[in-house]
Formats: sequence, C-alpha cells, structure tokens
Amino acid sequence: ANSDNELPSSFFPRGKRCGAASAMRAALSAGLLLLALAGAHGMAAKRSPHVSRFHAPWGGETPREVALLALPQTQKARGAGLRRRSSRIKYFITSGSKFFDTRVRAINRTWGQEVPHGDLTVLGDVGAQGVPADLSAMRFVATACDDDHSVGLCCKYAEGVRQAHAQMTADPSVEWAYFIDDDVYVRPEALERALAHQEDPEDKGVVIGIYGCADRGCSGLCGGGGYAASRRAIEKAIGGGEEQFQKAEMDSCNKCGMWSDIAITEIYRDKHIDLRSIGGLYPWKVKKGQFDQMLDMQEEPITFHYVETQEQMEFLHSLFAGAGKSHDGDVDPRRCASYRGRVVCAQSESSFDAPWYQDDATEDEMMM
Repeated sequence: ANSDNELPSSFFPRGKRCGAASAMRAALSAGLLLLALAGAHGMAAKRSPHVSRFHAPWGGETPREVALLALPQTQKARGAGLRRRSSRIKYFITSGSKFFDTRVRAINRTWGQEVPHGDLTVLGDVGAQGVPADLSAMRFVATACDDDHSVGLCCKYAEGVRQAHAQMTADPSVEWAYFIDDDVYVRPEALERALAHQEDPEDKGVVIGIYGCADRGCSGLCGGGGYAASRRAIEKAIGGGEEQFQKAEMDSCNKCGMWSDIAITEIYRDKHIDLRSIGGLYPWKVKKGQFDQMLDMQEEPITFHYVETQEQMEFLHSLFAGAGKSHDGDVDPRRCASYRGRVVCAQSESSFDAPWYQDDATEDEMMM
C-alpha cells in the first residue's frame, strides 16, 4: 500500500515516485489526468543524470520527470470574438522562418483571426520584409538568436520579454503578455476570461502558467502550454536593463540545463514576482480518452501544445470557435470530438489530422 502522500509507482514508467496530496490520488482514480512536472505545492521531482528522455504515461513526451495532477475545474465559455476587438493581451510566439509557411500561417488562419492586428509578435530569424504578404497582420522580429531548442530558445525567451516591455511601454492599455511556441492553439477569449480574475493587490507582478518542471536544482514553468506575465512582472524583470536581463536568462539557462522555461522562472522568482498556476493549459499531446475528458471538464480549455499541422489547427478552431459546420452524420469516436454540443470530425483518425493519439497507440507510434 502507498502512503497518503505518494502516487503508485506504476504511474511512473521508470520507477520514479513523487510526493503528492491525497486529493491527487482520488482524482487520478477517477481518470482525470493532467501532467505537471512536480508534486503539489512546489515539490519538484529531480531528474536522474542517466535519463535523457522521459515519456508521459498517457502518450505525451518530456525530457523531464513527471507527476500527474488532477484537472482543475472552474467556469464556462462564451462565443469567439473578431479580430477587430480590443485586447488587453499581447502574444509573443517563438518560431523561425522554416515554420512561417506552415505553423505560423496555420495560426494566422485560425485563432490568430481572433486577435487584433499587431497584437501577435513572431520572434524568428527574419523581419517583416522576409514574410509572406498574407501574414502582414502579425509583427515579425528578426532576433539574433540561434535556431535551436537550447541556446536559441533561451535567447528567444529573453527577447520575448524585451519585446513585451517595449510594446507595453508604447501602449499603456496592455495589461498582459502571453508567451507561446508556434505549435500551440490558443483560445484568446478563454485566456482573457482567466486573466480577468487575477489581481495583484501588493503590486508584486504576476506570472501565470503550469509549474512543476525541474532540472539541476532549478524548478519552474512548464512552458509548453504558454505562460502569461503581467505588466508589473515585465517591468520588474527588465528593471535592471534589457542587456542585463538577456544575460541573466542565458546565465540561468546554463545553470538549469538549457531549459528556457525553468531558467526564466528562476529570474521571476529572484525578482519576488508572484508565481501562480492556472488550469486549462495543456503542455502535451494526450490520448483520445484524456482529450475527451479535458473537453468535459467544468474548466474551459485555453491552450493545446504540439498542434503541428494545419489540419490539427483547423480541427480545434472548428471545435472551439465554430469555424465551419458542425458534423451531423455518424460519429466515429476515433476521429470526432464534441464540445458543448458541437461535434467536429477530423479527416482521418491519424495523428496528422487529429490533435490526439489514439488510445491504442503504441509508444513507437506516438514518437513518429
């Protein structure tokens, strides 16, 4: 038998165990799964130096150790908005020119249509002059960062905060910056509703996301689902100057195993910024059963990570934003999903068309 503060070792494929509250175990037994990379209340799992890759037991993937948390529950959603509407949020997308014609264009054709012109900034390797004309509603920043997922991504994380600071300084109406990868589907109005409930009475600044990632003594954000930083948080982060902030992020990345999300959390923590968790951010691709459970939760979904094809983006946009006709024929549970009465079906049951893995998918199939 397990103690009240431990999860069964069967949840961890390589025998790792992590402290957790008994409420987690109750939720897990009900099948309501969400990964975070630590135990409750900041208890972080340490990564073994022998482990270079780690597969989440429901089909996601992460190179860091994992614990399972219950999906939180709160409010309900309303309809999608128009691109012209005002926004309190600026979005910063890390990408590169090799993905402009695919991932970035998919964003522009789907959830990007719900964001006002100029409120989406793409951090890549070319500026606006090298971008297709149909992406002109987005801002493109040519960074000096390498195009990789270690040093380059750390550099782009810092550049994103610098760009947020500049845009917030120029526009006092902007209250939040949201930082994401180019393979994330976002529901902008759902995000706005979630952030509208956040208050900062002590003026400390707030950074909101999924926490629990850990490596080499560092811990913090699991950035795959994105994270939000308030105006005050951005101001405090940049307080010593932009160059100093950039250097601090790179130094932190070197200390934290080149994990940009954990590294930037260390900076926010050092600045005594309030770090808060939020539900509805899904950092990993899951199997169909868990995907359906996410849609049935009382708390509305906000982001989905590893949405890597136009087909997957369009599927999610049809499901959440009502883009296209609701399916009214036979429903194939392997390729169809339902959200609040709306049924949408992918062209096929493959993971190329659908934003999930099938429940009978093998580990090898999920790695393809």
